[in-house]
Amino acid sequence: MNEAGHLLINKEPATLSSVDRLTKKFLSNNEESANITESPGEAIITIKTAKKTPRDTYISVIDKIMGVYEEVRNQASMELFDKPYKALEEGSEERKITEI
Repeated sequence: MNEAGHLLINKEPATLSSVDRLTKKFLSNNEESANITESPGEAIITIKTAKKTPRDTYISVIDKIMGVYEEVRNQASMELFDKPYKALEEGSEERKITEI
């Protein structure tokens, strides 16, 4: 994110509305791209900002990314255990399996 709040994702211009779609694509690697991690647990998302990046932009991007993580965890939990992620007991093996 630059000082004007403009985003780059993988060195390409992006919009706030595309952050969730691109994050989900990165985490799921449905296209099996060699440039993307094979496992969501190994995926690393780095956020770099300029010193004067607007705070609202930064928070919006973080919220979008965290929302995608929650969605991906919930989807995995439903597929594996037929329960929402939040219904899994803290510290349980089920919860560890779906954490990314």
